[in-house]
Amino acid sequence: MVYKAFFPVLLALVILTILVINIPQLVTIAAISIIGLPIALALWAAPSLLLCCIVFLIIFRFLPFRRPRRVFLSVALVPATLALLPLILTLPLYLEAREWISDDLNRVSLPLNSRTIAFRQAEGDRCDEFCILVLLAGSVEKVIVARTIPGQKELEPQQSANAFRFERRPVCPVAQEKFSANALVQAQQARHTPPIRINDVVNLKASQGLCLVSEHATLSEADLVVTRQQVKSRGYSFEGKQRGYDDALSVYRLSAHARDAASASFREIYRHTEVRYRTLGYLLLPVPQGGGWVQEIGWWQIDRRLSGGESGEKHVDSEEAWNRFLTGTLGLDLVIDASGIEEAIAADIEAAIAAGRAPTAGEWKAYTDYHNNLPLFFELSKPAFDLQLKTLADPAFPPPPRLGPLVEDARKNERAALSVLASEMIRRALAGKTWPDSIGVTVEQSLENLSSGIVALPDKSLEPYIVEMTRLSGQREARKWMRGALTRLHVYGEAAVPAMLKLIETGLTEKDGISQEGRYEAYLAGVQGLCLAGRSASSALPQLREWLSSHRLSLSGRAGEILAIAMARMVAQPPEASSVTNRGKERSQSVRYLELSRSSDRDCQG
Repeated sequence: MVYKAFFPVLLALVILTILVINIPQLVTIAAISIIGLPIALALWAAPSLLLCCIVFLIIFRFLPFRRPRRVFLSVALVPATLALLPLILTLPLYLEAREWISDDLNRVSLPLNSRTIAFRQAEGDRCDEFCILVLLAGSVEKVIVARTIPGQKELEPQQSANAFRFERRPVCPVAQEKFSANALVQAQQARHTPPIRINDVVNLKASQGLCLVSEHATLSEADLVVTRQQVKSRGYSFEGKQRGYDDALSVYRLSAHARDAASASFREIYRHTEVRYRTLGYLLLPVPQGGGWVQEIGWWQIDRRLSGGESGEKHVDSEEAWNRFLTGTLGLDLVIDASGIEEAIAADIEAAIAAGRAPTAGEWKAYTDYHNNLPLFFELSKPAFDLQLKTLADPAFPPPPRLGPLVEDARKNERAALSVLASEMIRRALAGKTWPDSIGVTVEQSLENLSSGIVALPDKSLEPYIVEMTRLSGQREARKWMRGALTRLHVYGEAAVPAMLKLIETGLTEKDGISQEGRYEAYLAGVQGLCLAGRSASSALPQLREWLSSHRLSLSGRAGEILAIAMARMVAQPPEASSVTNRGKERSQSVRYLELSRSSDRDCQG
């Protein structure tokens, strides 16, 4: 009777299981709608229910008891059987994992008194955040960095590596570092206290002649070798990605080897291993695997971790565990005293100004990198703001960084007259390069910086400088690198129309429309200036019509849109404006640009 009662159920489950195995996407399709959720649940559970029914019938067949007790025992033994099978099948994998962690050890005796430490890790042989932190904190004199070889467990003393240390030199070379420029030493403390970055400390040392240098070395030169690596990977790639093997196993290890002063050989003093492996689930059940449209039926599996060492800590490949290992286990000091960094960097610049000399390349790099890494809307302290003004006024210095935020700061806090800022920035732009080549700042960099400051100035502060701004628009370097600043010619309206038309003409050729990149910047500055000037620059219309009729103007891309908008804002009539474009569809697009141009100055921006 039991077998006859189970026959329809088994038949239905067999049909559903065949459907799910051959078309696993049916589960996803059914689950998309709320109505189909019961169908999706039935499809998802069908393989597992089919296996449970088969196990139940097998157990029921061989139990010697009568029916009621026989049925209850069979039901109870189904989950027990499905739970026992994974334990038996995965026992060898568990024993292998236990074997990996069985020989972990901790023979570290603090303090280690190591003056040269070596790091071995898969990330490479360049100086990363931990490397530079150890050096800056003064824990060691030299750090050696080597790349680990996947699967290699033994330490090779003659392995090639890069060594890093601070050394006093007249000119700092380029070291093979890879720490992030934004890596923080400490978080922001107060309103006028900016976040201190590792790069700021390194640059300050370089400005004082203490350079980070790199050189070739071997691991044998180290007093202590610290290793973070993946020593085994089965079923995983060495990047940690699962390849789908049922017996996947990956072993990560932290270890430390100290050099024996007598024999010059290395002995292992610490080993902490973590094993990650994939086993069958708590019950031996077939379940859908994957996600979305990529699915298949497989045995339920779970990822497990087994960690050795006295601490029992897991995730040994994480940055947090690495940091705790270096500081807690090995006793390395990673704390940097970054107090007074801003004042020290500023003091070097103040000293150069007081001595009437140009800054050194190291001093200026430390100063500019520090300011360029500040948050965009960070408010400078009053002494820092005043120092920016001093460097702007001194021709022996390149223009200071972040002139745009400097202008916004002056507008918000009324720390300086905006007309003075406008005068100084325009004067520096007209003067060109006035600082020594040894500083390493190009004219192009300074003009782009000055342009950002002039763009941030209000119209009123620029009004007295029409002569200077017109002269600036005639300079070749300014036309190429100061498009934003030259667009501000619109402030002068009718008086600046000849200058803006000259900028447009610079970007024209007889046949090819807009030519080189520099000329395109000049062309766009002129077009945007006329667009922003609007009705006050209407005297430019005859010249624009002439260029259009002779097909010298280019209407391709965003520049063509701005030109159509500019002519509309200069009160060009619709028939004239439509002659700017071709027939049909392009004419309707021109009308749309004209309607849009009457609403906002944002349409004039490139």
